Amino acid sequence: MKRIMKNQIGQVRVVKEGFSWTTFFFGAFVPLCRGDWKWFLIMIIATIPTFGISNFLFCFLYNKFYINDLLKEGYRFE
Repeated sequence: MKRIMKNQIGQVRVVKEGFSWTTFFFGAFVPLCRGDWKWFLIMIIATIPTFGISNFLFCFLYNKFYINDLLKEGYRFE
């Protein structure tokens, strides 16, 4: 399900809730493309010792983490 988030100066982000198919197929490249450096580094660091198994866990969790970070930055749902 797609939702729209907007901050105080009018920047808009379209975010998806739930399972992340893009993270399933592309792994840590998803936060890299979104400019989410914190989760990019976390995913890379977690992927190396688990030989990619952690990516399966991030498929279920990454969108939730991304939305929470946007809420902390001042974005609100429209």
